[in-house]
Amino acid sequence: MLQVSIGIIKNSSDQILVSNREKKNIYNDHWEFPGGKLQDRELPEEALVRELNEELGVVPMQFFHIDNIKYHYTDFTVELIPFIIEKYSGVITSKEGQGLKWFSLEQLNQIKIIPASKPIIKYLLANN
Repeated sequence: MLQVSIGIIKNSSDQILVSNREKKNIYNDHWEFPGGKLQDRELPEEALVRELNEELGVVPMQFFHIDNIKYHYTDFTVELIPFIIEKYSGVITSKEGQGLKWFSLEQLNQIKIIPASKPIIKYLLANN
């Protein structure tokens, strides 16, 4: 099973940041929350900090974990380990050339987002 830490970053307008998967092998025309795979013996919090720094140039300072999501694709299973980022240092920049965009919760429910992320959007809508 693939484990992925992801960050849910809100701006002052209550929009949430997502990145475009245009350079990925699967779902390459979809959006996703920033983050990435856990490396060997890495804690989810460590992966979150590493990935957000590598992808966006920010370091999460205050964050909390919400329920993990296991999603079964046709040929593999992913476990998303989501964190709500309350405070970060740095300026959000596309360090890997990926498209970045801010969407409202309602817009997130309407865009082409990877299927594993849909339960997270449902959670956010219910707990906003």
